[in-house]
Amino acid sequence: MNKQGKHYIEKIRRKAGRAINEFCLINEGDRVAVALSGGVDSLVLLEILVSRLARLPIRYEVFAVHVTMPNAPYSVDIAALRQFCDANGVMLHLTEINLEQRSDRDALCFSCAFLRRKALFDWMKEHRCNRLAFGHHMDDAIETLFLNMVFQANFSTMPPGLSLFGGEFDIIRPLIFLSSDEIRTYAASVGIVPMASPCPYGEKTNREKIKKMLSDLEALHRNAKKNIFAAMENIRSEYLPVINKEHRK
Repeated sequence: MNKQGKHYIEKIRRKAGRAINEFCLINEGDRVAVALSGGVDSLVLLEILVSRLARLPIRYEVFAVHVTMPNAPYSVDIAALRQFCDANGVMLHLTEINLEQRSDRDALCFSCAFLRRKALFDWMKEHRCNRLAFGHHMDDAIETLFLNMVFQANFSTMPPGLSLFGGEFDIIRPLIFLSSDEIRTYAASVGIVPMASPCPYGEKTNREKIKKMLSDLEALHRNAKKNIFAAMENIRSEYLPVINKEHRK
């Protein structure tokens, strides 16, 4: 690998490290379960978290957890997933659930996401992990922001860290400062390839429609997505039609 390629890899790892440090996502002695789907994002996340251990003065444990669904409408190469984890010095843990079949596509997608997360929560409790790491990135956060505004009438998105069940454990997103393009370029640089076939319902979701809208915005301004992400930390409430709830009483 040339000097430029090595520089890019370090740049991406530093950006992930900055998110971890700024939001206190991982501390000494943490037991971090990585939700490993087989997609590029979660594979990159696992590789970065493991690579950090070689350079940090603190120690934490990393666990790779994959939720299998024998009746899901897509496939994952478990053998390749296990080989990837072995190469990174992490054992692959599998937990199996069955997808509830629904005639309505939106209900099926909701059920799939709900059951997956519940299975991960159950695994974490059983194995005493206190951090659940997802490979969500900047694009995911921006898309969720628009989905919530359009369909839920609220201004919210995926936070970098979220405490659950009275502080029993936290959901963390160390890749939150990275764009989808950066993650894919990084994956190509270190030889990471996806190990899961895409879900056939993926291109029909509202999230995909939001992605297209954001792509159109980037054609209007090349930094559109970066600016939208930055705007979430630059809220000027005095210029928003915020109604004081006290006045409603």
